[in-house]
Amino acid sequence: MKIIQFFFKKLKYLIKKIYLFRLISYYLLPRYSPFKKLILNKNSVIIDLGANIGDKTQYFHDRYKCKIICYEPNKIAFDILKKRFQKFSNIICINKGVSKNEREKKLYYHKQYENDKLDFSQGSSFLDKKENINSKNFDYVQTLPISELLDEHKYIDLIKIDIEGYEYEIIPELITNKNKIRYVIAELHGDPVRKNYDNTQKNKKLEKNFLDLVNLLNNKKLLDSWFFQYY
Repeated sequence: MKIIQFFFKKLKYLIKKIYLFRLISYYLLPRYSPFKKLILNKNSVIIDLGANIGDKTQYFHDRYKCKIICYEPNKIAFDILKKRFQKFSNIICINKGVSKNEREKKLYYHKQYENDKLDFSQGSSFLDKKENINSKNFDYVQTLPISELLDEHKYIDLIKIDIEGYEYEIIPELITNKNKIRYVIAELHGDPVRKNYDNTQKNKKLEKNFLDLVNLLNNKKLLDSWFFQYY
């Protein structure tokens, strides 16, 4: 089992490292499909919230070569993110999370974090009620209030969000400021169609947040025009 896991990790590394392999993965993997709907170019400004080690950042860079500002609070993931893009002047990496209004928050780690800190860094969350985190294992991290982030920019072409359930705390501020944002694309936790391996619903505790947000976006006619969901 360990040999197989080692092989797949090496394979994932090669796919991320080699440009041609990345292009093939962009074409084949469904998770990149929603990003292809967005009309962006080399002059675009993209904010990547929850960049982790930069897979989506890499996609944006490969496709557009535009300005990308990445926020990632998990130190282990951030160190890889920063090293990965250190040669590119158009990509800025910031070791902070983005919050509703705080400058410091508890970052809770995945239940399996101690077994593999890099792989499970993707599960880190500001929410202690998220089902796959260990509420007793956390660190305090620096955060930037979303209103201040928006104030730093006259216009943002895309805000990509993958912040493990905390998206519901900041999206209302984005909706309020929608005139200065061209697109928002986010992974929404609590979607009833998302299933665990045992076919139970993922993030059941966040289902109401999901349904309330989708209802709000529909009422404002923003869903699938200004706001897009990805998995």
